[in-house]
Amino acid sequence: MTYTYKLASRLARLRACAFALGAALSVACTSGDDPLSPNSNNGAYSIVEALRGHQKGHLKHMVSFRVIPDTAKLEALDTTTFAALAKLSDGTSTSIKVNWSASGGTIDSTGKFTASSTPGTYNVVATTVSGTLRDTAAVTVSDTAVTDTTVPK
Repeated sequence: MTYTYKLASRLARLRACAFALGAALSVACTSGDDPLSPNSNNGAYSIVEALRGHQKGHLKHMVSFRVIPDTAKLEALDTTTFAALAKLSDGTSTSIKVNWSASGGTIDSTGKFTASSTPGTYNVVATTVSGTLRDTAAVTVSDTAVTDTTVPK
């Protein structure tokens, strides 16, 4: 086989693959499914979905990102929920998925923080899934309230 014949054969296969890919994309784009619909995580959008934008042709990008609330005061073993909020280039805000970590307590993947039994000031840290951005909230844990346990005579 000559070089020209091999090249022509490869180009013909490439053209067939490109046609099949174009057809598949065309079907996917007209299927009626909204690829940017909220996921099952309480309606929160992922960073990728938030950056794509909700309208065709408009690419939104994240301008800022923060943890809300930025401070919390809890008694020992109390719970509170934190959320991550991104401000987009068009001025809108949306919840985003993040990786949570905490000192002075535990935090689950939904942002529910449970304070430890040790009083002090601790941090809750949210890191974007890509790992490039992070924000911190301060948590102050106080002693649990002591009630009078005197027994009347």
